[in-house]
Amino acid sequence: MRRVVSRAAGFFVVLVLLAAAPPARAGGDLTMFGGHAAYYDEYRKGALGLNARNSFGTSPLTVGFKADYIFRPDNVTWVFEADMQYEFPWRQKRVLFWAGGGAGILRDDPDGPVRVDIDPIVSGFVGVGRKVGPLLPYVEFRLTSHESARGVYYVGLRF
Repeated sequence: MRRVVSRAAGFFVVLVLLAAAPPARAGGDLTMFGGHAAYYDEYRKGALGLNARNSFGTSPLTVGFKADYIFRPDNVTWVFEADMQYEFPWRQKRVLFWAGGGAGILRDDPDGPVRVDIDPIVSGFVGVGRKVGPLLPYVEFRLTSHESARGVYYVGLRF
């Protein structure tokens, strides 16, 4: 029962984050992504998530709210993060490069009597994407500090 409540609470937080930054109204983006998380020393941990971004008019800066669910056996692990991103000017309008940084929390809930672990994290990231109509498939690499530096790469789709 505790696991179901924990997952439901995580999805509720994701919905609140997305409602706080509605992309359609403010000219921003909504992103779905998946990737490989190296948060732990376990081999091949997948991550799925959502990212809502808002732009500041014509500024190359955007602010985003991100939520990841990391697939780990016997654990419910969520990462919630707010970040700023700078989109580099480039001759080709279809190819986008960006870099940024952010901060947030990592919530890890192992099965059994072990307590929930909530830790602060900071991250820096770089990414590249190619605009295809209204969609932007992309690849992003994040370096996250959680107990030590850990890498996460994402393959995503902005729309």
